[in-house]
Amino acid sequence: KGLKTVALSGKTGGKIAKFADAAIVVPEEETFKIQELHLPVYHALCLQLEERFFK
Repeated sequence: KGLKTVALSGKTGGKIAKFADAAIVVPEEETFKIQELHLPVYHALCLQLEERFFK
């Protein structure tokens, strides 16, 4: 039904990147560093969803 997917990954994007409509890949290998670099993305996505569904 038109759902788009975004993959959040590190290093090379791994296997998941090729299955997503968009991939946000950060140049790190350690999980905690990857998650830290993705934090602004998480926040931006949450803000967009809140605007769309709750305001």
